[in-house]
Amino acid sequence: MTKKSKLLPGQWVSACISMAIVISSTAAAQPKFQATDIGAFADDGSGLFLPSKAFDINNNGQVVGFGRRAFVGQVPIYDWDGPSGPFFLREREIIGYETGTVYRENAFLYDSKTNEFVWIGDPDENSRAYGINDRGDVVGSVGFTTNTQRAFRAFRGHVEDLGDLNTPVTSSVAYDINESGTIVGNSFDSNSGNAWFSASFNQGQLNNLGTLLGKASHARAINDAGQIVGDSFLNANGTGNIHATRLTGDTVKDLGTLGGNNSNAWDINGTGMVVGQSEFQLTSPSSLSHAALFLENGVVDLGTLNPGEFSFAYGINDQGQIVGRSGKAAFIYTENQMFDLNDLLINDIDGWTLFRADSINELGQIVGYARRDGSLNTEDTRAFLLTPTTPPGIQLPPIPPARDASDYVFSMTTLVAIPEPSTLAVFAAGTLLLLRKKR
Repeated sequence: MTKKSKLLPGQWVSACISMAIVISSTAAAQPKFQATDIGAFADDGSGLFLPSKAFDINNNGQVVGFGRRAFVGQVPIYDWDGPSGPFFLREREIIGYETGTVYRENAFLYDSKTNEFVWIGDPDENSRAYGINDRGDVVGSVGFTTNTQRAFRAFRGHVEDLGDLNTPVTSSVAYDINESGTIVGNSFDSNSGNAWFSASFNQGQLNNLGTLLGKASHARAINDAGQIVGDSFLNANGTGNIHATRLTGDTVKDLGTLGGNNSNAWDINGTGMVVGQSEFQLTSPSSLSHAALFLENGVVDLGTLNPGEFSFAYGINDQGQIVGRSGKAAFIYTENQMFDLNDLLINDIDGWTLFRADSINELGQIVGYARRDGSLNTEDTRAFLLTPTTPPGIQLPPIPPARDASDYVFSMTTLVAIPEPSTLAVFAAGTLLLLRKKR
């Protein structure tokens, strides 16, 4: 989920030509990257393995994600006071304790310019940070279980509760935020077959926006023009096929597939190019998916690193560079060619293979997570940052100065509803099927 800046006219044309997948007679130049092991900053010195993942990076080089932390002793378990009413009117309460060695997931922010790493929120409470814009506004969720999370936005040293739809909705999560402060995510409705639905946030409450193509839907990314992408069931009963979806104002567009039944959208850049994945055949194995680029006039198959693999595209910048995963390796797709990021490093993260790349900013910096070599445990993950040795020769619009990392050290117990100008809206959506594929 890359934050989107505006392209200069010549760069916009270059990006469009590149992403139209024009066949080139010359081989693509292989970029090179310096790797930073963000997971090393998350280690607590206990000797226990503590996994971490990075999900987004802004143009100031600030990275957000989450890591696991270990606590020894009696650690409280929290819930939100009261079974009904909007989250911002509820208070956190202790409903029990865990003893011994207790693990919690905590959101983090890493500033690559200052090399500072800070944890966001309470150490004994589960939280994840999924998105950050150039102003340094961070969005994510806090809560112990999937269906009892609450979406938050951290900004100006404060943390804001984004609420949920209304009774009996019990959960919300924020995934992305653009430069104007518009946020996308989803809200969980236990009265509608435990499904995730579209919603908008305005003046302290979330309102249902509808169901996009069918019943349940999911929103994952937004660009500065306010275009939102995700995916939606096609049927009104929340069953059957799911298609990648784009919402522009009140207009919903089915982005289609590569020829199979299902597709999903994960990111959109400033020029409206959408990336995700799609099933590409109806014959067996019909569920095989390839990374896909969704254009106005069709869907482009980005292929795989090796034959027979699944591939997924998770992020795209305004230069048309795409990042994701193919098989068990993270990739970058640039100049009409897919490269294994593990082959492009000038330094290794010893003992780890870059597994998934989630976001790429306009400077070509990439974040994601690696997996431990030889491990069968899918939770053996390590957050990473890749910085190109030759940054792209582009001129970015003015970027607000990065906030000091200490601004993000706060307690989630301070969650409050802070009314913002009426121009601020939070859009949200989701699908149960894609929930289990999401991070």
